[in-house]
Amino acid sequence: MCTFSLAVDNRRKGGEEQPPTWFRVSAWGKLGEVCQRYLDKGKQCTVVGPVSVSSYESKDGGTRFSLDVRADDVEFLSPKEQSDAAEPTKKPVPDGFTEVDDESLPF
Repeated sequence: MCTFSLAVDNRRKGGEEQPPTWFRVSAWGKLGEVCQRYLDKGKQCTVVGPVSVSSYESKDGGTRFSLDVRADDVEFLSPKEQSDAAEPTKKPVPDGFTEVDDESLPF
């Protein structure tokens, strides 16, 4: 299981900004493993799943509410890291062939 917080912008027409709405997201199984591996603070994602409201008592004795999502699907929106794209993966050379470097070609 992986849990993380997700902020949703509440911008209104006319440029009026409201504070973001925060959701606590839980992802289970393989989806949880993928989220734990690839999500970091500041990365953008879309989460699909049912929303529920829970309440708890804060340290000061007040009642607080939490919006919780059980993720059925998570789509990663942030681009991949530059380091991942910088080096393309090399394909293995099939049997019976010799690898040739482009710079050694006479043309």
